[in-house]
Amino acid sequence: MSGDYGVVESILASVQWDRWKFMLSAPKLCKQDVAVISHGHRDHWATNLTQKDIVLVPRATHIPEKYGGLRNILCVDNGERIGKLWFACLRPQTVASITRSSLSRLHSCWWLVSKKGNAQTLYVADVDVQDVDHILRFTDAMLERNRPLEAVVLPSYGGMRNVHGTENTKLSETIGSLAFILKDVYSLTLASLPHPISVDWADYNAVALPSLADGTYSI
Repeated sequence: MSGDYGVVESILASVQWDRWKFMLSAPKLCKQDVAVISHGHRDHWATNLTQKDIVLVPRATHIPEKYGGLRNILCVDNGERIGKLWFACLRPQTVASITRSSLSRLHSCWWLVSKKGNAQTLYVADVDVQDVDHILRFTDAMLERNRPLEAVVLPSYGGMRNVHGTENTKLSETIGSLAFILKDVYSLTLASLPHPISVDWADYNAVALPSLADGTYSI
């Protein structure tokens, strides 16, 4: 895509998404250096979080022992405004309420990030195969509420086999099909977390940073 960036690209560039960053030259919407965390798995916690001004974490999320004493961690119940951005924390019960469906768990907490309600960007860092239908229901529900999404950030799962309860490459294929629907039916911008490799369905692929699960790190 061209360098004529819009609000979606500024949202992507303004935040570190777990251990991933989008290296875009779009204007940032936060003066603070912000990271948003989706869940407690160590492979999603970057080793650079000690350097951040603010690390947004869903309340009740397990914080790795290495980061238990960090003063820059802000536990979020429902939402938080940082700079020009609003970060809404979407737990399973919130998603279930919005989609009017039965939902007891999600693999990770979802975040909805927006600038004054515009360019709403859904961030889903980890996906079980059963979560895919809920992403589509959520997209439909936001349209019905006249609060449509403009972008979705998803893990690629490119090259991964036998993960999240699926066999062979079913999960990456399912995510690819989901991306096709979100782009072609809903005309959304798609951003990918290379987990572990980049994919061609994404408008933007992030860069992966070292995590606590990599084995060699210093705090």
